[in-house]
Amino acid sequence: MDEYMEKALDIVEAQAAVRPMTEEEILAQVRRLRSLLRRMETDEKAPEEEKKTRRSIREQRILCLECGRSFRMLTSRHLATHRLTPDEYRDKWGLKKDTPLLCRALQKARRTTMHSIRLWERRSSAEKGDAVPDLPACTGA
Repeated sequence: MDEYMEKALDIVEAQAAVRPMTEEEILAQVRRLRSLLRRMETDEKAPEEEKKTRRSIREQRILCLECGRSFRMLTSRHLATHRLTPDEYRDKWGLKKDTPLLCRALQKARRTTMHSIRLWERRSSAEKGDAVPDLPACTGA
């Protein structure tokens, strides 16, 4: 017997102890509760919850879906207060693994900064050996 059936039987048993029930009522109630418990366990999100997740990342703020507070960036330090890592938070709330946990304005500012400093060009020239001179080997004394 699976765990959903056991839970449903326990609930219906408690109901039958309080009020009289026919066999058909008991069977129908057990089937209904078992399917409800199974759906709850498989984490089928309600449409409102999915909309709430999508709307949590705004232009100037990001809402923490755990506590409801708003921030410019959800840090791992804040998520630790909820005993979550950023990856666990994304999994729990159905966000993609590469979703940044910061507001859109901060994402744009970072993107602009990265394009202005062109860090990828500096790295490619460093790999060629142009920018970084060879350092003398360290001798242990």
